Amino acid sequence: MTATKEVERTVTAIRDSAETNSRATTEAVTLVGDAAAISREAGDGLVAILELAERTSTHIRAIAAAATAQQAAGEEAGKAGGEIAGAAEDTSRAMDESATAVAALARVADDLENLFREAASALPAG
Repeated sequence: MTATKEVERTVTAIRDSAETNSRATTEAVTLVGDAAAISREAGDGLVAILELAERTSTHIRAIAAAATAQQAAGEEAGKAGGEIAGAAEDTSRAMDESATAVAALARVADDLENLFREAASALPAG
């Protein structure tokens, strides 16, 4: 009789443990899915930043071109235009570098999302 009760307690403990593990696995899958969604949102945000940086870079180039064209108006205007053009070109280069960095960050976000998907698919089904 004692052995039967002991076996029953052990089986109950195993069942409880299995249920706990199943809930934990389900929660982990949910968390991985949430993290993947956040990663996708971050990637979308980074893409939007990249597009904005590219548009800004185009506008800055146009400003630099206009500033260069105004140099013919006179020596002082030429000096000022050259300074503006130089600053605009420096800013344009900086924006190009920022766009490159944002693109790299977007790739990292995609890699992170893929990693989360792989982790989620590796978890046992609950």
